[in-house]
Amino acid sequence: MKNRSLLQFGLALCLLVLGYSPLSYGQDEPDDPEFTERKNTRIDISVGFGDKCNLNTFQWVKFWGFGEKKPFNFGGGFRLNNFNYKDLRYSSRGSNETGFTEFNASGRVFAVNFMLSAEYLWNNKFGIGGNIDLIGFGLGSCTPSSDSDYVYKEAGAPGATPGDLGAEPTGLNVLMGPNNDKGTLNSELYAVLKLKKRTWLKAGFSHAYSEVLLNQTDRFGVYSNVYFVGLRFKY
Repeated sequence: MKNRSLLQFGLALCLLVLGYSPLSYGQDEPDDPEFTERKNTRIDISVGFGDKCNLNTFQWVKFWGFGEKKPFNFGGGFRLNNFNYKDLRYSSRGSNETGFTEFNASGRVFAVNFMLSAEYLWNNKFGIGGNIDLIGFGLGSCTPSSDSDYVYKEAGAPGATPGDLGAEPTGLNVLMGPNNDKGTLNSELYAVLKLKKRTWLKAGFSHAYSEVLLNQTDRFGVYSNVYFVGLRFKY
């Protein structure tokens, strides 16, 4: 996992360098202060790292601007989240029949979600914004370790480990509020800086939720904080 994360970080740096190199802009039009995006569509790619996890994203968002110079922007679109984790601690979400309250697990999940986004831009050169996933679906893998906590019942200690109970990521992702969210969800607070007419640098903070099921019904989840960097392409 560590080597894979370093490789992904290296690829992200190469992407940033290429994105700002003269080669990538060889056929770009000269900067025009009157330039406005015909479709006001933004494609963002990013790579982020947190405690025992890595989060890569690709998102497509259609924005609508408001105000005299349209500094306020609101939009909606879709985001692909790739969440990779190792030895992350999952906690029970609500009542469950397994007897386990927490366990460590490693795995990865891919989730496609519908998202809403809002931004404020200064002179079309710098901006801040935020977004949040609402609903979608995900798939992936989860491998629990033997490191777990169990609530002892009359029957005593469990005869099975979390790994024996069919651990898998939740298939349906739904934003329902703290401690009630389901699936794999992501939200961002970020800043963007204009590099070229259609290319921006993006960096910020993600608050991501990951959930797995034991016995196909008993929910366990964890919230992770991730710092990310990426590029934006505007059309």
